[in-house]
Amino acid sequence: AWGTRLDRDKFEVFMIHTGDPKDKVSDALAAQCHHFWHRPSTRSTLNRELLKFIRSLKLDVLIYPDIGMAPAYQILGALRLAPVQGNGLGHPVTSGLPAIDVALSSNAMEPEGADAHYSERLVRLANLGFCYDDGPASRSRGTFPRDDGPRDDGPRDDGGPVYICAQNLSKILPDEDPLFARIAAAVPNSVFWFISSQSNAVSAKFRARLERAFAAAGTEGGDRIKMLARLDQQKFYAMYRAADIALDSHGWSGCNTTFEALACGLPVVTWPGEMMRARHSCAILGQIGLTETIAASADEYVDIAVRLGRDETWRSKIVEQLAECRHAAFNDPAPIRSLEEFLLESRGR
Repeated sequence: AWGTRLDRDKFEVFMIHTGDPKDKVSDALAAQCHHFWHRPSTRSTLNRELLKFIRSLKLDVLIYPDIGMAPAYQILGALRLAPVQGNGLGHPVTSGLPAIDVALSSNAMEPEGADAHYSERLVRLANLGFCYDDGPASRSRGTFPRDDGPRDDGPRDDGGPVYICAQNLSKILPDEDPLFARIAAAVPNSVFWFISSQSNAVSAKFRARLERAFAAAGTEGGDRIKMLARLDQQKFYAMYRAADIALDSHGWSGCNTTFEALACGLPVVTWPGEMMRARHSCAILGQIGLTETIAASADEYVDIAVRLGRDETWRSKIVEQLAECRHAAFNDPAPIRSLEEFLLESRGR
């Protein structure tokens, strides 16, 4: 929405797609901006012609949705291709690159003193920092759950509460394992779902870690720990609909996964950390005014999760509140207006 919802009378929007595939999402973006180019680059090398092309556009501001997920963007970000260059924090850490001038972030997600966390000048966009679309266009692209989407009970077999942590396994650090184990010990009939890594070895090591933590807490892992296969988008939503409670990771919070959980009516338990990357879910829940599942400590995180698992009446109340207030997390124009203010200010420098 940073590109598609800007005031078209004030801004001329250029999008350059450097990935290999094109799909209905990229086609939809192309239809919603003034200029769209598909210029694929490899993950480790960059075509000199692409650099010449970007310079030829004579952009006023160049924004990278993320810097850090692919080597090509590290190379691009190190070069001066526009007078003002921004890090969109899709990978929510500082770029550390002198040629990147600003880090575009969220006022609600950044902690006090966050300016010191960035080599760039920190720009706090309003509220969550971006406008997350849940409208008909998003549904037609398959990027948001359909109202009539399927519910797949998957590996459910005992009727107990299902906890799911859908984060990339690299986000879940070993010191968080005891939290899952303590919840499991307090809710004996519960099961825990995780999404397998693309690496079978990583998934196996993660499961072994959890089983050791469960054993240390005096409970069995065994069939209670489920490593689920990676899924396409609508099957992922079906999995969310089949679960009962989402457990956020502490050191690196969920963001897309939390928006998706809310859209699927799934309560999210979170314990915010010190850095912006550990505060996504806290900010999202704060935006909708549902703060009962935000913990202030490890013990409170466990207590909230256990209560949700054991007290079905309270869990149903949270689900009802979520259905009433979750709309406030989506289609918020305030971040776009503040992005426009930043762009106009940058043009005037």
